[in-house]
Amino acid sequence: MQHPEVLRTREPDGTRLGLAVRRLFERPGVRPEPLVEVFLFMAARHQHVFEKVRPWLERGRVVLSDRYADATVAYQGYGRGVDPDLIRELNLRATGGILPDLTLLFDLDPAEGFRRIGRRRLDHFEREKLAFHRRVRRGYLEILRAEPKRVRLIRGGAP
Repeated sequence: MQHPEVLRTREPDGTRLGLAVRRLFERPGVRPEPLVEVFLFMAARHQHVFEKVRPWLERGRVVLSDRYADATVAYQGYGRGVDPDLIRELNLRATGGILPDLTLLFDLDPAEGFRRIGRRRLDHFEREKLAFHRRVRRGYLEILRAEPKRVRLIRGGAP
């Protein structure tokens, strides 16, 4: 039996537009409002689906993405307080209905996560307070609770 080709990608920087969106967050003094963050990530996601995800799926390939629709629900929905239902609706429109068949949720207490990343340079989201990361984690766990057949929990507490 021949296995399908697996193509790896990531968001938001899986395309040139997405990389430009990511870099916006690193510019000094740029602090988008939560809903603006949602729109920026949706624009990057739509481009990503158009350029990569849809063409790969149409060729019968498996797409493995580091972050996708659930990330926006967790980060901007639970982390920033934007209505998660609005984000889900925007995800449907931005992806043309291409949503994950399976999500692997690597769960780790945020305080342990910070300990593990040590002294490396932190990105825009990693510089957020621990309370933000706890809300994001809670968001991911809510997604798991709501969709246990699609989301698989992998405990990240082991060394």
